Amino acid sequence: MTYSAVIERYLNRHCGTTEVVNAGVSGFSTAEALVFVENEACRYHPDVIVLGFFANDLDDNIRADLFRMEGGALVPHRFEYIPAVGILDVLDGCPPLRWLGQHSYLYSHLFNTAWNWKKTRHLKNAEHAMEEEYAVKQEDTNAGIALYKQNLARALVERLYAVCRSNNMALVILDIPQLGDGDHSFQSSIPADLRTSFEMHSDVLIASDAVLRDYDGIADLFVPHGQRHISEITHMLLGVAAAKAIERQIIVSRPNGTATADPTGRIQRTR
Repeated sequence: MTYSAVIERYLNRHCGTTEVVNAGVSGFSTAEALVFVENEACRYHPDVIVLGFFANDLDDNIRADLFRMEGGALVPHRFEYIPAVGILDVLDGCPPLRWLGQHSYLYSHLFNTAWNWKKTRHLKNAEHAMEEEYAVKQEDTNAGIALYKQNLARALVERLYAVCRSNNMALVILDIPQLGDGDHSFQSSIPADLRTSFEMHSDVLIASDAVLRDYDGIADLFVPHGQRHISEITHMLLGVAAAKAIERQIIVSRPNGTATADPTGRIQRTR
């Protein structure tokens, strides 16, 4: 069960009917999540938008190139980004390859290795173009690029929060942990310089270190194979922590401390 499903199930049980939409699925950049919420999720008027932020989102925002920073402002740049869809359609159209993709770790490893190489190459090209076009080049080029990536991520989250507020949706940002040096150690995906901004531009920010530190070295926080995504245990822990935070901070409480619901059964929130 994913963390968004955990959040929805918890709130449905404790606070009334709640609709939760996961905007930050694996492989989505923050930019893609923003486009999804603006153009699709808002149509369904969910109660909660969940954004899972992973460390590679900083790079993926550059790679997608859907938005850029110009004069300190976030501006749209392109309106189409469908990486690898063409080749995946071809591979999935071949039954033997489709079966291998569903059952073979070796096949998946080889495919992901090739895809990661292509993504890295695309990112380097995008960073080089960014240096040329935006003159972020300075004595420490890497520092300039890193600062631009953080500014872009900050602006994307600010816009996402504004969209959520204008549509009466709560925004929850989950800090998806990244694998550390050992099998069980982990580290936060949100840079320290962005944490305060993310706290200000969300209704709930769940920091992975606060939720998972007691389980480090005890529980399997990541799956043992493949891309080493977070495990079902981690999904559960992050989801419950987020749901409880929503319950505390967003749900309107009765004098007896229970959550209220409107006549339709949907939860009522303070915004």
